[in-house]
Amino acid sequence: RGTDAIATRGDMQASLSAQLGHLRGDDIDAKLRHVAEYQRIGRFRVALLDVGGGLPVMRVSDALTAVAEALIDTTHRIAWAENAERYGIPSPPAFAVIAYGKLGGYELGYGSDLDLVFVHDATSPDGVTDGPKPLGNDQFFARHVRKLIHYLTYQTTHGPMYDVDIRLRPSGRSGLLVTSLAAFERYQREQAWTWEHQALLRARAIVGDDGLRQRFERVRRDVLVETVRRDSLQVDVATMRERMRTELAAGGAGRFDLKQDAGGIADIEFIVQYLILRDAGSDPAVLEFTDNMRQLDLIAERGCIDPGAARELQAVYLDYRQTQHRLSLASSSSVLDGARYNDERRVVRDLWAAVFES
Repeated sequence: RGTDAIATRGDMQASLSAQLGHLRGDDIDAKLRHVAEYQRIGRFRVALLDVGGGLPVMRVSDALTAVAEALIDTTHRIAWAENAERYGIPSPPAFAVIAYGKLGGYELGYGSDLDLVFVHDATSPDGVTDGPKPLGNDQFFARHVRKLIHYLTYQTTHGPMYDVDIRLRPSGRSGLLVTSLAAFERYQREQAWTWEHQALLRARAIVGDDGLRQRFERVRRDVLVETVRRDSLQVDVATMRERMRTELAAGGAGRFDLKQDAGGIADIEFIVQYLILRDAGSDPAVLEFTDNMRQLDLIAERGCIDPGAARELQAVYLDYRQTQHRLSLASSSSVLDGARYNDERRVVRDLWAAVFES
């Protein structure tokens, strides 16, 4: 019953669209209040099924991901219509929202940020919108992204609807809010660091123009096949992970940071990402999925990792994720008693040593 009780993204979008259709077209605040309430109720339903045992851990994340995608699509349409009425639309009007991180990997939790990147395909340097107050294409897309982020972070009595993180865009904090797909590809080929290619493994286009979304996926695959620096890959990935442990882990003596300590979630993710990047040049099929569970299934099937080791990692990963969900619902810290996961941490550490210290 639990899995049937969660609507699909398409059903959610249709329901939201119908409900918003009853509101006055220019009453943006009323629309956003309604969207935020829809999100709160949607997450509450997922939590009820989760706590009641009606949803396995991966279905919890699938459901929370579907809620987020439906709301991103809806707020994008609200913002686009508002801007188009004032400025007209660019030519071509191709725009897409790219999900990274937990959202890109279908692994959203109750309190997860949305890691987003934005691309467009209107590359003419002198192109302008066709409305009463014409804007340059780049200006239009930048205004649209600012408005979209503003709407996604809409403040309710329970806090912001979502926290949005855009630091994974090309050039990070110093980069443009939105770039053309051509500029995105050029950056990924010529300037991106290894950790940015790791992040690209979990990226997928979730909202916007269908053609642009398909082109983004081709760019993603081509970049990960052709431009990864495999001669230094093992050292690059291990060095970045060690830096993260040093800077981010909060465990301390006798404590275990579920995400950042050695043997935790991030170690599993880095092992998987390294193996995929290592082998993608000779076997592009390993790039098919963006979530850790299916990635592990696939790289075991393709011979990148021992199937028994992959199953062990999956079991530990699911256990960790289940604990994360419970802690998030209880607003509790993910730093636990260090003895609680000794066996699981040993499994991850042993495989880390086999992959990175051989």
